Parts: sequence; structure tokens; C-alpha cells
Amino acid sequence: MVGLIVLVAALIGGNLHHRVNLAMGWGILGAAMAMMATIQTDANVLNASMVNVVVLTVLGLVILVGGLYGKVGSDEEHRREREAALHND
Repeated sequence: MVGLIVLVAALIGGNLHHRVNLAMGWGILGAAMAMMATIQTDANVLNASMVNVVVLTVLGLVILVGGLYGKVGSDEEHRREREAALHND
């Protein structure tokens, strides 16, 4: 389900993709930390192991980094940036 949400957001693109990836990345990292906190307790209903925690942590970081690089600026911001670069040369 998480993969489907990230895929649909990537297909739509724009800043929605950026925000969904940030939220999903942090959510997956939070789930990994919750799993790690419950590994040796009766609350481990998913029967998670440290391997699951490591894989979820890496996956969460990859999605989070993808979200950090996915932000799209407006056309006005792009125009101002280009004009500022031309005036500095």
C-alpha cells in the first residue's frame, strides 16, 4: 500500500510528490523505530526482527531523500533566479 501511494504521487509529480515522499519517509522511519522498540516484548505482534528494522530504515531514508530533491519551484521563482544570475555575471 505504501509503495502504491508513493508511485501514484510520483506519477502526478510536482510538489505533491515532494510532500508525500517527505511524509511517507518520516512515517516509515517512525514505524522502524517503533518496531525496534518492541522487538523483545510481547507487543511484537508482527514478529519483526532487526533485519526488518534495518530494511525499513534504509527504505525510509531513500524515500525521504527522494522527497528532499523533489520540490518544484514556480515559474516566477525560476525567472527571478535566472535574472539574478544574469545580473551577477
